[in-house]
Amino acid sequence: MKRKNLTYNKMRVIYFLLIATAVTLSSAALSAQQKIDPTLEVKRDFDAKLMEITKGKLYSSFADSLGIFNLSFKYTIFDKPIKDLYEFTPLPSATIERSPSLVQPVFYLKAGSNFPLNPYGNFYLQPRLGKGLSLIVNGGHNSFMDKLPGVIILDNRVSRGSDRGAAPSSASDLGIRFKYSWEKGEIGADAGVGSYRNSYYGINETTLSLLSQISPYPNPRRAGFMKDSLSGIFSKTGGTLYVRSINESAKSLYYDFDIAYSQSNAKAKFYEIGDFHTTPLYDLTDYQFNEKYINTGLVLGGSFSSFNKIRAGVRFEASNTKSSDSVNRSNLEIHPKYLFNKGRWSVDLGFKYNLWRESGTNGYNIYFSGSASFELVKDNIWLYGLLDGKNNFMNYHKMAALNPWIHPNIEIMNIEQPVIARAGIKGKFRDRVSFNLYGGYYEFRNQIHFYTNSSLSLSAPNPANSFGAIYRDEKRVGMGGEILLKLENFEGGINADFYGFRDENNMTNRHYNYSPFELKGHARYSWRERVVIGADWHYRQKSPALFIEDLYIGGVPQIKYIPSYTLINLEVSYIYDRKFTLFLKLNNILNSDIIYLANYPMPGFNGGVGIAIKL
Repeated sequence: MKRKNLTYNKMRVIYFLLIATAVTLSSAALSAQQKIDPTLEVKRDFDAKLMEITKGKLYSSFADSLGIFNLSFKYTIFDKPIKDLYEFTPLPSATIERSPSLVQPVFYLKAGSNFPLNPYGNFYLQPRLGKGLSLIVNGGHNSFMDKLPGVIILDNRVSRGSDRGAAPSSASDLGIRFKYSWEKGEIGADAGVGSYRNSYYGINETTLSLLSQISPYPNPRRAGFMKDSLSGIFSKTGGTLYVRSINESAKSLYYDFDIAYSQSNAKAKFYEIGDFHTTPLYDLTDYQFNEKYINTGLVLGGSFSSFNKIRAGVRFEASNTKSSDSVNRSNLEIHPKYLFNKGRWSVDLGFKYNLWRESGTNGYNIYFSGSASFELVKDNIWLYGLLDGKNNFMNYHKMAALNPWIHPNIEIMNIEQPVIARAGIKGKFRDRVSFNLYGGYYEFRNQIHFYTNSSLSLSAPNPANSFGAIYRDEKRVGMGGEILLKLENFEGGINADFYGFRDENNMTNRHYNYSPFELKGHARYSWRERVVIGADWHYRQKSPALFIEDLYIGGVPQIKYIPSYTLINLEVSYIYDRKFTLFLKLNNILNSDIIYLANYPMPGFNGGVGIAIKL
């Protein structure tokens, strides 16, 4: 039995590698409990990570949509935690602890293509170095080279159109990470580059007839036109340096310092139409935004008994606006806290002081930050609660990771969460089943809502079909739950979230882009340690969409909705031997009508094949 479990662990490593993506430049979090683990250990401290509870789910209603057909515009070199490289974790707060003894390969390559044409590939290299040394190199490419439709709006319902046009896009990145560790600490450095191109293909098809009347306006659905004259390009270069303590002694001094710097360039090219009396009638133009971003933090702390700890953290983020070459936006967060952990109780008490600056305007806010957990059944069931607040510093890079079809002139504001309140119960049974049930209340100031610009760029400094942003206050009441089952040859889980919304005008149907109900799940089955069958599904209830004309209509505009959808993806992997794995993917097998935000349809039923090589 022991030998069988060991073989299964090896098979599981191969499978988790198949769904891994990239190495990161993520900087260390303010809390010591949220450190990145460069050793790539898969172990999770289920009962100790109280602060891993999702805080407000700021972007959960739409940020996931970009990856559903392997069109991953989430800039993985910079954003994906390295600790997830070998681990599929859709339910982080309910995940059962895994063994930390996995052996990493020296080289891993995964490549394939979906059809309609969507080639992708990524590689991972980790040479075995001396004791305490680690070097990781990772790169990837993902592109889409086929056609997609626009949208039509009928009876305030947005649906997929019938006129397909070119929708080219691509994402490429390369990163490197080095770490040296000794008995009581570690030091490391990251570096990465990325380049991403997205065409503004999300046209409102009722506009096509108008464009055809503007002679000789170019055909806006050709691939060449999309690449050269209606696209957004984003590139980024950055690096991180960190040093931290890994001394687990209760009497030791804890320290964690990191500094990250990146520079990015965003460029949008598009035809701007005149007022029908100018010559020429249209003109190719472009807008650019060169952004600098610095993110640095320090945490110091110590213990004065085996169950009492003190931590003091500070984090500073800053970037520039489009009109400035120097950083003129910033947020400084100071976060002292006291940690108590004895018997059945785990308590974290502190506050956050934020000093922010927005293009010459200064301000501050103070939040209580605390949480508590009580072990109801030893090693199995916990009751928990938290009350927190946060000032989310935003910049162009973070917004582009949420929505790749924004433009360089978009308004950027920080998103403040003055109240993040959550309570729940979580537990596990016999290392087979884990669960988390919760409810919460959340307040937002300057909550972000994307709106789509017109398909006709009428003397406006925004590309056709691109997205702008408005910011409004919002309150939410939510409840949800997740459960994970892990057996010898099967692992599966399901997660559900329900929200009720109310905006600053006490309206309940102005939660643009955010869905009131989402249900997600996954299942993985291993047959004889040779064939792995996996499925992922996502149900998303209809949500209101925002168009630029809605912002200029007098009175209360009628709400337009993007439809509900049910997405099911299937992947079958055949493990030929220890080095080679073949896989088949089938995506959106129900051919669901999926529209991103307002006017960007995703592909219908599609699929493909690929190969993974591990040395």
